[in-house]
Amino acid sequence: MKVSFNWLRELVDIPWTAVETSEKLAQLGFPVESLRSVGIQVTDVISVKILSISKHPNADRLQIAQVTDGKQEYSIVCGAPNIAVGQIVPCAVPGAKLPSGIEISISKIRGVESQGMLCSERELGLSGEHAGILQLPSMAPLGREVKDLLGGGDAILDIEITPNRPDLMSHVGVGRELAALAKKEIKWPSTKIKSTPKKSKGLVHIAELSLCSRYRGQIIRDVKVGPSPDWMQQRLLSCGIRPINNLVDITNYVLLEWGHPLHVFDLEKLLGQKIIVRKAHQGEKILALDEKTYELTPDDLVISDEKNAVAIAGIMGGQVSGVSNSTTNILLESAVFDRVCVRKTSKRLALRSESSIRFEKGTDSFTAEKAALRAVQLILDLAGGILAECADEIPLKGKPHAVTLRSKKLEALVGIKPSDKTVLDIFTRLGLSPKLTKSGWVCKIPDYRKDLIEEVDLIEEVVRFMGYDAIPAKVSRISLGTISEKYRQWESEPLIETLRGLGFSETITTTFCSMPQFRKLGVGLPEDQLVKLANPLSQDESLLRPNLLINLIKAVQLNLNHQASRVALFEIGNVFQKAQGEIQESKKIACVFAGLLSQKGIFSEESNIDFFSIKGFLERLRKTFQADWQVAPTTKYKELHPHQGLVVNWRGQEIGLMGMLHPTLANTLDIHVPCGFFELQASVFQVKRSIHLKPLQKFPFVERDVAIVVEKSTEWKKLHEIIMQAGGNLLQESTPFDIFEGGSLNPSQKSIAFRVKLQHGDHTLSESEITSTVDNIKKALQNTCGAQLR
Repeated sequence: MKVSFNWLRELVDIPWTAVETSEKLAQLGFPVESLRSVGIQVTDVISVKILSISKHPNADRLQIAQVTDGKQEYSIVCGAPNIAVGQIVPCAVPGAKLPSGIEISISKIRGVESQGMLCSERELGLSGEHAGILQLPSMAPLGREVKDLLGGGDAILDIEITPNRPDLMSHVGVGRELAALAKKEIKWPSTKIKSTPKKSKGLVHIAELSLCSRYRGQIIRDVKVGPSPDWMQQRLLSCGIRPINNLVDITNYVLLEWGHPLHVFDLEKLLGQKIIVRKAHQGEKILALDEKTYELTPDDLVISDEKNAVAIAGIMGGQVSGVSNSTTNILLESAVFDRVCVRKTSKRLALRSESSIRFEKGTDSFTAEKAALRAVQLILDLAGGILAECADEIPLKGKPHAVTLRSKKLEALVGIKPSDKTVLDIFTRLGLSPKLTKSGWVCKIPDYRKDLIEEVDLIEEVVRFMGYDAIPAKVSRISLGTISEKYRQWESEPLIETLRGLGFSETITTTFCSMPQFRKLGVGLPEDQLVKLANPLSQDESLLRPNLLINLIKAVQLNLNHQASRVALFEIGNVFQKAQGEIQESKKIACVFAGLLSQKGIFSEESNIDFFSIKGFLERLRKTFQADWQVAPTTKYKELHPHQGLVVNWRGQEIGLMGMLHPTLANTLDIHVPCGFFELQASVFQVKRSIHLKPLQKFPFVERDVAIVVEKSTEWKKLHEIIMQAGGNLLQESTPFDIFEGGSLNPSQKSIAFRVKLQHGDHTLSESEITSTVDNIKKALQNTCGAQLR
C-alpha cells in the first residue's frame, strides 16, 4: 500500500520524519518495503515571467531571455526551443542545487553572462522529460518557490499490510494507527455534507441480500466533467494511479484516502435510471472499462439497470455506463459486497483491480458511508452539480460487537501487568470505547476493525502500542533433573541442524515420480497402493511419491553426473499411498550418502562411505533424540545390499530401513560409487520423551578391553546387551572395536574385542572396583553365550 507522507501529515500531526515514521510503522507490525522521495525537493527555484527573448550573439541555438520575479530581473542564457514571451517558467537562481548535483551560479556561456537557469521537468526531478522548459500556470504568482506551487518534496511509503487489516489500505487507516501511537487527534477529511435529504425507494433494488450488505446510490445532476486540479493529479500519480477526469479522479482519490471503492455511473445511460444488484445470467457478457469483454456465470454478482449488467460488482464498471466528457447527471455508488463472491469472480475472470483487492479483504458499512459523503463533497466542489435523490439500502444490519479482556489473561500471556490506566488509554486511542470492569475491560469494536474478534486480539493491541521492548526478556531457570513437560517440544529444526552437522545438505525434491522409478525403488510397496494422478503433466510425474528415496537417488545421479565426488543429501517431506481405498499422507525423513566419506590428506587416507558409516549416522540420530528403536538384519528389500541391510523397528512396528544400495541396482542407475541410505517415519522424532540433565563428571574414567571368542552366528548386539547388564552402575559405554576370523580359530568361530568405559560420579574408581566389574562381565559372557576369553 503506497501512502504519501505529506497526505498523512494533513491527517495527523506526525512528530517524526518520514524515515522515523517508517520505523514506527514497523514496530506496529507493518514494515515499510520502500521509502522514496518524489516531487520537487530543491529550493531557490522560483517562478519568473519571460519579458523578452533575443538571439545569442555567439551561438545559433542559444537565446537570451530577460525574466522577472516581480521584484528583480535576470538575464538567462537558454537553449530550449519552447520558450515564449509572457510565459511563467521555473528559474533556478544562483545558490540553487538541482537534483542532478548541479549548483547554479552566475556564469558566462559563449561570452554572455547567465544569471540562472530555466528548468525542464528532468532538471527539477519531476520526470525524465527535458525537451523543453516546464511551463507553470499562467496565473501563478511571481517570485514563489516552485516546490510550493507544484507541491513540494514528498515521501512515498510502500507499506506491507497484513491480510487481516484491510482498514489500513488507506491514508485514513494508517493515520489512525499513527495518531494512536503519537497520542494525537486525527483530523478527519473535510465533509460538510452529513446526509442527503431526498430519498428514493425505487432507485436501488438488492436482489441478492446475502451478497450485498449495503448499497448507497447518490444522484448528482448538472456536473461538469473536466480535468481534476493539479494537487489531486499529483497525489494520484505519486501513489501510482493515472489521472483521467475529475469524476473518476475523485473516486480514486477517496479510495486512497478512505480505502473504500466507489464507482460513478452516467445516469442517462442506465435503462430506467435504476440499479439492481443481482446475479449474472448464464452466458451474459459485459464490455468492461479495460475494453475487454467478459462472459459471466450465475455465480457472479453484477450491477444492472432494468435490462443489462452495467458493472461487475466490486471489480470493474462497464464501458457502456461509464462517464464521458458529455456526462451531466451521475449516480455515485458506494456499496459493501461479499468478499468471497468478489474473490471467486476476480480469480475466474483473471481480472484484478484496486477495488477488487479491497473488497476481497473485506469492507465495512461505516467506511462506505464516510467515503460516499466525502466523494459527494469533492464532486460538488470540483465538478459542480446539484444533489438529487439518494437511496441507501441496508438489508442486513450488523450487530454491535464487543470483546472482553481479562486482566489475568493479559498478564499470563504478556508476562507483565500493565496498569489499568495504561490499557484504558491504549483502547481509547484506538477508538474501542473501553469500559473498566472488575475482571478487566470490555471494548466495543468499530465496524472497520474486523481483525478484533477475541480476547487475544485485544492483548496484541496492548502489546503493539506499549511496544515490544517494554516486555522484559526472562530466561527460564531449569534445574538438574527431569525437564518439565512444558519445555519439551518437537520441531523439524533440531533434526535439520543435527543432519547438517553430520555433513548432509537439505534438499527439496518434487512430490511426483514415474512408474519406472517406482519399479526400481518401490521399497516393497505393492503397485495397487500407489496414488496415481488422473491428469499427469507428463509420464515422469504420473504418481505421487510413495517414498523419499525415489527422488533423492535421482538427485544423487544428477550430482554424480556433474562430477561430484561426494553427495550427502537429506529431505523431510510427505509421502503418499493408498490403504483400504483411501489416500494416506505421512511425513518421512530420508538421507542418502554416495562417494567419498573423507578426502585424502597428509595424515589420512581416502575412504568411501560404507555400511558402518551409514549405521553410525543412524545411531547418532538415535542417541541425539533418545529414540528407542531397534535394528535387525533383513533381506526382503531388493533395493538393499543382501548382506548390508537393516530394518528399523519401533514399538513392534517397522518404521524404516537402512543400508547400502544393491550393487546390481546401483549399476542399473549408473551409480558407480558406494551409496548408502536410510529412510524413517518422521513420527518417531515427534514423541515427547523424558529428558534428564546431568552435571559434567568430576572424576576420571577407566577403559578396559575384553576379547572373546564366540560362534559366528552370535550377533554383536546380543553380546553388547550382556555386557551392559553385567557392568552395573559403573559401566558407561561398551564399544566393539575389533573382529577377527581365521588363523587358529575354528571356521565356525569369530573373535570380537569390546572396549568398556567405567566411571563413578562420586569418587575415583579403585582397582578392586574395576577388577570386580570386568570379572562380572567376563563371567556373564561365558555363562550366557559360551564365550571363551582370549
